[in-house]
Amino acid sequence: MKNKICILLTALLILCTASSGCGNQNKTETSVVSVIDTVSVIDEKQSSESERSTEQSSETKSSTKQSSETKSGTQQSSETKSSTEQSSETEGSTEQSHTESSAVVPEAKSIALTKHEITLTPGQQTEINYLLSPDDAPRKGVTYYISDTSVFTISPYGVITANSPGSAELSAKTDSGLSDVCKITVIPSPEPSLTSTEESPSPSSKLTNAIVDPYTAYNSERVYRDIDLLCSRYPDILAKYDTGKSTKGKPITYVTLGKGSKKGCIVAGIHSREHITISFTMKCIEEFAQAYTDGSMYGSYDVRSLLNEYTLYIIPMCNPDGTDISTAGESPLVAVNGFDADNYKLNANGVNLNLNFPYNWETHLANSGYIPGDEQYHGSSVASEKETQAIMKLCSENEFLWLLDMHILGGGIFWRDEYNGEIPDDYKFTSSISDVCGYQIFGISTNISKYSGGLENWFRFAYNRPALCIEMIPISQAYFTDTYIGYNSYFEQAVDWQRTKYTYLEAMSCMK
Repeated sequence: MKNKICILLTALLILCTASSGCGNQNKTETSVVSVIDTVSVIDEKQSSESERSTEQSSETKSSTKQSSETKSGTQQSSETKSSTEQSSETEGSTEQSHTESSAVVPEAKSIALTKHEITLTPGQQTEINYLLSPDDAPRKGVTYYISDTSVFTISPYGVITANSPGSAELSAKTDSGLSDVCKITVIPSPEPSLTSTEESPSPSSKLTNAIVDPYTAYNSERVYRDIDLLCSRYPDILAKYDTGKSTKGKPITYVTLGKGSKKGCIVAGIHSREHITISFTMKCIEEFAQAYTDGSMYGSYDVRSLLNEYTLYIIPMCNPDGTDISTAGESPLVAVNGFDADNYKLNANGVNLNLNFPYNWETHLANSGYIPGDEQYHGSSVASEKETQAIMKLCSENEFLWLLDMHILGGGIFWRDEYNGEIPDDYKFTSSISDVCGYQIFGISTNISKYSGGLENWFRFAYNRPALCIEMIPISQAYFTDTYIGYNSYFEQAVDWQRTKYTYLEAMSCMK
């Protein structure tokens, strides 16, 4: 049984990987500080008052400044001459490196915030970041402006804290005049809800006559049973198929939801301990099928219209053996040092499936010494695992416009990697889902030895279409429970269901 510290360390590792693959702790902290040092936060009201004060002060200092300019100018001239003589001594040896350096520091052409509309309650926090184009433009000289700090504040880290009800704007501006704006609304706090892990979730939060129970962790038997029940209840819109078998011979089942010609792919449960993504996906399947059948709106989404245009291909449990190891008492086929079922991440062969896909797979060998059962073990050969092959088969048989790979801890989206570069519509796809569902947009993945063999990275490479790794649970929820299986007891709070339930609908809506 893992403790809270293990969960938090896992979350921190995820966030480190988003920027550069972590390295060591000191290196990561230095990288963060270098970004923070380039960001200022300014209250626009206080800024205006400060400017008026500065103008008055400058009049007083004007005469003193003039008298010192001549002396200063002479001193600067002497310093400049000395500097010029010193630099000329090394100019010949460094001329080439200076030329190369200037060639790889392009000027930013645009700035975009990762969110453009945020709703919070007092005391709530969320994170925001900014993206510069081109990607390699230096992250310098960016200032956050807040129109009213009584509504919210923001730290140099990009952490927004809601203060009191109201509406205000956050502007990110560069020294060169580029800018982008996010509207932030703080609404009154709702009635008190579940805050202690000693209490039980409210029965009213469960659907009437629902087949799916997200408050109990799934094993493979329940997944197969519930899929059959859902297909029987909603035969007009839902069907099931198998795309392969697991290492132990269990079906890798997918469902089709919809009648449209456009196709999107959703994969959940690739890491066995992250089985709450199975619960999330199964609940979405049921609620969307019901909304389609009723012809009812789901929030602001016309589900019937979307699913008449789209068909979702959903693998709710792509690692059935791993799921049963974590939730049903089964054992791996390999010896695992310090085996902990609740904390188990791999398939039955002890392979991390999200490192096994044919995308720069060999580069992961830089992390030498991993053996079956290690969380970083990427398999005996590229695409060696039956689960990997089943997902690849489904993708090869269909022209998916996008793919979502569902994970749990981090509260954000991995959306682009340095090796693949920009994929058509990848930022549009990511930012739309982020705006609606509240996920943070992580930075571009740069350490290929960390993301080599990844499902979403392989899909981008193979099909040149957007693929996102969505980490559902924010770090702030890391202390919800001592165990991964415990998250299910507080399902709606853990995954922020009231916002994230629109994830798959927004994916269709923004990519029509």
